[in-house]
Amino acid sequence: MNLNKISSVEVSVEETYEGEQFQNIENKTLEKLARSVQIPGFRKGKAPVNLVRNYVNQSYLQEMLVDEIVDDVLRSVASELEAPVYKVHVKESSIEEQKAYIKMVIELLPQPRFDDIDFSKLPPYEEPKVTEEEIEDVVDHLLEDQSVIRSVEVEKPEDGYLAEIEWALLDEQGNPLKPRRTTIEIGKEEFLEGTDDLLKSMTVGEEKTMATPDGESQIRIKLLDIKGKVKPELTDELAADLGFENVENLRKAAEEEIRRYKLDQYVDEWLNNVLDDIAEQLEIQLPPSMIEDEYEHRYEEFINMLENSGLNLESYASQVQKTPDEVLTEIRENVTKSLKRYFVLEFLKSALGIEADEAEVNEYLKTRQGINRQEARYNVELEKLIEVLKEKVSANKEV
Repeated sequence: MNLNKISSVEVSVEETYEGEQFQNIENKTLEKLARSVQIPGFRKGKAPVNLVRNYVNQSYLQEMLVDEIVDDVLRSVASELEAPVYKVHVKESSIEEQKAYIKMVIELLPQPRFDDIDFSKLPPYEEPKVTEEEIEDVVDHLLEDQSVIRSVEVEKPEDGYLAEIEWALLDEQGNPLKPRRTTIEIGKEEFLEGTDDLLKSMTVGEEKTMATPDGESQIRIKLLDIKGKVKPELTDELAADLGFENVENLRKAAEEEIRRYKLDQYVDEWLNNVLDDIAEQLEIQLPPSMIEDEYEHRYEEFINMLENSGLNLESYASQVQKTPDEVLTEIRENVTKSLKRYFVLEFLKSALGIEADEAEVNEYLKTRQGINRQEARYNVELEKLIEVLKEKVSANKEV
């Protein structure tokens, strides 16, 4: 048997079966077939082996023989493999009279060592802080939602103001036809092209005439009123109307909401950086077919998404100022990175003995909606892992 190491996750094996060795493997294959085929005149599984050879389609027999040889090779090299088998690829096989040849590549799962992780070199965990400016922004948006629209005392409308107008087309003699009223928001070009600029030059009660965009008609516009959004003053009474005891509690709730959002964003980014660094430290290499299978899945999803948006790979690449090859390379790189992250995450959970018990899963499900039990278990274990990693990184930084 010829066994060659291709990489840390691939080995190539070549083996030839002949003479007694071939006979043994062929007999084993025929015995398995004899237990499953139904030959007229015999009960199922009771037909003689030699009869099975002649009864079964020869191409099918050869397929079964190759499968048996693969299993036999795997048993033979098991003690020499440094990791569990992920997948087997038969590259070449031939079966002749009393002789068989096989060449196959065995993909292995990486087997990192937990002790090889240097936690002192991992990114430190620094909980994000909430600034007064961020709190003010949230409160300001909250007040914006409570704004009322009313007339404002400004000379001329600007972007963001609402202009209440009366307009009418003029006939050939310059007389207005039936006047109509409408309200438009300045800056959004909601009416005729050029209307916003005209209104910005007008005061309440003023009338002006302009040509329609096609140049074929004249339209007279009168500015009736200027309105704007007026935000209420933040008081304990308003806070109570919004469901808070007072202004202080409203601001505290805003601060906590910001903190949760920033923490979720930060933890996701921090964990990904930690997993990436550990994958690099441990020199994680994944089986090629694992990456290829996931890449094909992501590629199909990506192409379907583009088609649903009326695009194709070439038009999308042009939009993002890349070549199609660059887009596909980026997808493959992202696939490789995400698979390595997942592998390291599962490896850490196993190495650290992190599991979620049923009580923890049940408690988690009480506080979350729209997720199943499996997702809940994964999230609980992920939260546990994050806490352990935070402790380990912090402890090693202090040392």
